[in-house]
Amino acid sequence: PIAIRGADPIHEQQARDLALGVLNETRSSAVDSQPKAVERNMPARLITEPVRSGQQVYAKSDLIVVGP
Repeated sequence: PIAIRGADPIHEQQARDLALGVLNETRSSAVDSQPKAVERNMPARLITEPVRSGQQVYAKSDLIVVGP
């Protein structure tokens, strides 16, 4: 299924003519209005060694991989 949202009226009518869905604008849910948890500033993980094919590398924050 394909639909559009937030388009001007001309594009909405074109979408309807093509039998595409047109979604109404939605309001923010109550969940969005709650304050987000404070994120700790964690340093990025820097990998300076080669990463092999299939190898998985994890980081709790940003991950930077630099090859030789």
